[in-house]
Amino acid sequence: MRMYKGSILVLLTGTVYDATGEPAAGAVIKIDRWCSLGTSNHMGYVVTDQFGEFSVRVEKYPGVYYRLTVFDPLLSDPYDGTGRIKEEEE
Repeated sequence: MRMYKGSILVLLTGTVYDATGEPAAGAVIKIDRWCSLGTSNHMGYVVTDQFGEFSVRVEKYPGVYYRLTVFDPLLSDPYDGTGRIKEEEE
């Protein structure tokens, strides 16, 4: 990760819930960085764990903001109950 002078790394964490209030395992979160000058950069994606939780390291410095966009899980339940992604069934 390229660091800018005067910036520090911070950890953003959160939990995503579905419409019924249950943790959303496998939800996809898009991360965009916005600058006060009006420019933006796509930073990448993270996927929630079986508890709907996520974390990502980002830089904190003046004039920079992050937008997190949450998408429905790609699979109905991607986890097998052990914290591992399910194997594809043949």
